[in-house]
Amino acid sequence: MPPSNQTNTTLPSWTPLPERKKRGSKPKPLKDRKARPSKSIVRPQRSYTKKKKDEVLMWLIHHRIKRRGETSPPSIRDAELHFKIPCSTIQGWKQAYAKSEANAESELCAPVTPSVSNNANIPIAD
Repeated sequence: MPPSNQTNTTLPSWTPLPERKKRGSKPKPLKDRKARPSKSIVRPQRSYTKKKKDEVLMWLIHHRIKRRGETSPPSIRDAELHFKIPCSTIQGWKQAYAKSEANAESELCAPVTPSVSNNANIPIAD
């Protein structure tokens, strides 16, 4: 190791690179742009989270409404008024839920049949 008085104590000098220019022309101010007519919205598209969808379906399944002295499950119209979501959307969710429940139930109740390949190695005794 060289003596301390002979070591170079200066730090390497470097300068940061200058920022690159952005490609393309600069955007014009709003007052200089051409005004284009905007189209009116014909059908607003909304998206709902899975959490909201589950909340609506749980409400339809478990909630009860008192009508004419009796308690009954809410209709899709009741859900529309309660959650402010269109009837057609809630109806689609309900149909998809009913279909998935029917498929799940049929899979649980289906008889289990042994496959031929599992029994191929079993010797038959006479």
